Amino acid sequence: MLGYRVDRPADLPLVDTPRARMVRLLGMDGSPALQALAVDERETLLFSLTLTLGRGLYHRLRFRQIVDLLAARRAETRGTVTWDTFAAYALFEAAAALGAVRLSVDEIIFITARLRGIDPPEIYKRWSANDVMTTDFAKRPDFNVPEVVALRTEKDWYDEMNDYRNVLHHRGWRGDTGGYYPLGSTLPEARSDEHNVMLVPDRASLVGKTRPHEWTYTEGRRLEDVVDAAIAGFERVIDKVCMSCWGGSVPPSGKIPPEELASIFVLLPRPIVLVAGKSLLLPVFSTEESARAFKGFPPDLPRDLIEVLPDSAAMGQNSFTFTLRDEALAQADLDGDLIVALDSSGIDPQTMMLPATVAARLPLNQLRENAETDPIGIPQKEFKVERLYMWRYPPT
Repeated sequence: MLGYRVDRPADLPLVDTPRARMVRLLGMDGSPALQALAVDERETLLFSLTLTLGRGLYHRLRFRQIVDLLAARRAETRGTVTWDTFAAYALFEAAAALGAVRLSVDEIIFITARLRGIDPPEIYKRWSANDVMTTDFAKRPDFNVPEVVALRTEKDWYDEMNDYRNVLHHRGWRGDTGGYYPLGSTLPEARSDEHNVMLVPDRASLVGKTRPHEWTYTEGRRLEDVVDAAIAGFERVIDKVCMSCWGGSVPPSGKIPPEELASIFVLLPRPIVLVAGKSLLLPVFSTEESARAFKGFPPDLPRDLIEVLPDSAAMGQNSFTFTLRDEALAQADLDGDLIVALDSSGIDPQTMMLPATVAARLPLNQLRENAETDPIGIPQKEFKVERLYMWRYPPT
């Protein structure tokens, strides 16, 4: 494959943190504490937890960006009392951040139970987050494991996060979201839920599944505090469980700055080739129609047609870039050429070659020498077409 370094959009948060890499490495390499999980299950569950961590950070950072935007819009309009039609976007990102954090608790509990050999149906039935966080160990001694103990050290965090998450996901929000009033504002509107989008209801008023018209706002708690506290507790829980219980550690930073790392990886096409004497034949086509009309493959051979566009990254000039399957180059008795033939209709039975309008030849021995590092490229100027079509084996 080829790696491309494409700049991240300036407003897109970076969530690949050292903590996220720690969780991902636990999925890849495992640890003695995770050996009870099959490799595929361990990779899937830990990679999912990594993604959930990234989601939480992403939405928290997006939330901050929106808060900054609301503050800038307030300043731009020079308004003392404002009503901003974009204010609700802060709620959307706050809800998403809390949802991701709450999911992480479920994921940690699921992994914890699977490490003890508990089947998924039993986990769904008897290992709910509420039971795990609240049931006395005397009643459920199976909960008395290091991961649950670590989670319960953050019980106050969990309760607050879960209360506000449940409200945003199950009970809605007050009707008119008003505008943004900065922290420390002395305006009466800043203390009014009808005006200040950043106010959150008092937790005491959420008891009993009350609805927005029944909530109170006497404490003056703000949405920034709720989101930041949720993420901070999330990170503490990840550290306690992954480091203390599962043997993880934060990996050292790499030597290459993140902005210099590849951000897109392009899997090179691996086209189907034919053997002719001591050479390999690669039929390529300028149109999809000519590719489908080709008669050189067995009719029952599984294959997919792919489009290949020219690019200059690998060869220094616009080229059609691909690679060969390992087994194609492994045949040492093939010491001829790779013959790339354009728009052939099939194999000539007399010559066992591909009659073509244009053909390019590349020595197979040279390709073998560079197989580990270099892709194969045919300069676009040789074929004088805007795109090529190649047949490949279906992906596995």
